[in-house]
Amino acid sequence: SLMPTHHLLAGFTLGCSCDRPGSSEQGIAENARSGCRVVVADVDLLMCDALVETCRAHSLLFVVECCAQTAEDAVPALRRAKRLGALCVSVHAGAATMTAGEAGELADALLDVAGRERVRLLFRTCRGCIMQDLGRASELCERVPRLRVALAPAHYGADAGLPAPTRAL
Repeated sequence: SLMPTHHLLAGFTLGCSCDRPGSSEQGIAENARSGCRVVVADVDLLMCDALVETCRAHSLLFVVECCAQTAEDAVPALRRAKRLGALCVSVHAGAATMTAGEAGELADALLDVAGRERVRLLFRTCRGCIMQDLGRASELCERVPRLRVALAPAHYGADAGLPAPTRAL
């Protein structure tokens, strides 16, 4: 159930606003010339039509990012991803403080909404969400067999405060 995102295609992340370095027409063009084929951006940033058109002019594909505490929170990102023809939505789901049962229910609900919208949904691995550590991610994959994870081991880091399964990285 773990799906390394670096196996998709070479990509880059846009800045936080349309006027940030890397989000300009020149920055996007430079990334495209360097071999990037995928642009990863927060759903709010992808509401900027000029930015989307610049990316399309360079034949870039989209991965939409969002945060969701509930399934309903993900709906705008899923709908925008569908309109953009995005590869998928990468969601930072829930909170690390959720119980395994709550996290499983949220994951199921998010997958149901994504299925209705017909958009591929990946769960980001990072601290502060239901994928807080590799042990939790593994447990959720067992609990929710249809779960797919956008594995980014660097999001866990080598922090001594993390649980043992993550420190083994």
